[in-house]
Order: sequence, then structure tokens, then C-alpha cells
Amino acid sequence: MIGHTHIPKGFDGDNNNQKLIVPSWGLNYVFHIDKKWAIGWLNDMEIATYVVQESDGDQIIRERPIISSLVGIFKPNKYIGLLAGVGREFEQHQNFWILRTGIEFEFEFNESWVMLPSLTYDLKEEIYDSWAIGLAVAKRF
Repeated sequence: MIGHTHIPKGFDGDNNNQKLIVPSWGLNYVFHIDKKWAIGWLNDMEIATYVVQESDGDQIIRERPIISSLVGIFKPNKYIGLLAGVGREFEQHQNFWILRTGIEFEFEFNESWVMLPSLTYDLKEEIYDSWAIGLAVAKRF
């Protein structure tokens, strides 16, 4: 998966008034229980170092955080997946628990290969949040 993550309370150190968008890479594994339900292990790495401004004025440094989450996925139809779950953001200064929600769209290339554009939202212990858009290519087994 390749994507971009928007961190509303983040800045890169040069200008703390700008809203921060950082590149991200991901590697996911999804097990389909049946046509409607799946369990996913979603892993993302934000390719940037940035600072998050807390509401009390404190600043938190984030250096290339890795986010790993376990989600349930409900597919109301063949093309849409709604996901929700919990995970952890790992980073050398401070780790956070996250709540993750999102939506993904599935487009088949053939029986084995699919393309999945997605939109996810992460709430990180009520300290800060992020939005990510991504594009994944998946192989079915």
C-alpha cells in the first residue's frame, strides 16, 4: 500500500501553521471469513519526522512512526469494505494506542488480483488524529 497521511495538529518544524501531509507505506494481511466478513492486520509506516502540537501547548516529536492494527471488515456488497479496530503506534519517543476506522473500495483486475483505494481515520489516545488515503494492490490466495 502506498498513501498519504494528513495530520491536522502536525507540523514539520519549519512552519507550525501549516497542516501536515506525509507519505506512508503499508503492508496488510486480510483473512476473509465469508463474503461479508474479514479480519485484517494493517501495518503502516509514515515516512517523515514531524511535531504534533497538543492542546495544552506541549509538543510531541514523531520520527517515522509505525502503526499496526487489527480490524474487522464488513462488506455490505462486493465492492465496499467498512473497517474498524484497534492498534498501536510505535515510535522511539512515545507509543500510542489507536482506534482505526475506514472504508475501502475493491476493483478486480482478475480472479487473483485486486486494487483497493482506501480512506482511514486514526484517533491516537485523544492526543491527535490523522486521515490517510491509500492505494493497495492485493493478491488473493
